[in-house]
Amino acid sequence: MQLTTGVAGNWSYNSSVSYTCDVGYTLTSSLPLICSNDGTWTGTEPSCSLVDCKNISTPAHASVQYISGTTFQSQALIECETGFNLSGSSVLTCMETGVWEPDLPTCNAISKHRNLLRLTHACVSKVTLGKLQNV
Repeated sequence: MQLTTGVAGNWSYNSSVSYTCDVGYTLTSSLPLICSNDGTWTGTEPSCSLVDCKNISTPAHASVQYISGTTFQSQALIECETGFNLSGSSVLTCMETGVWEPDLPTCNAISKHRNLLRLTHACVSKVTLGKLQNV
């Protein structure tokens, strides 16, 4: 935590001080402290808390594994279920803004359609939901 106004030890009546936190931390109170006529400070000295990005909203057909928690600079690994391909980054990082970056990926179904060879004097059929269809 850093003092952003005033010079430490050089205070007079009605002087005020404000604080800021290091990157990745948030200030518990943004109110300045004021030096009162008896030499004490009004209010409570603030503190800094580590930014928490909270749990990620798990994408459909995916799982999330938190590598190092959900706080600033932590990382999360996104993996798709079998039969789905990941579109986007598989690793997200908790930023100082409290947001996971880059954007949440998606899991898209793997297409299993393949071009079929057309044979001379042959019929190609497929079964869809229990129905036989000529192609």
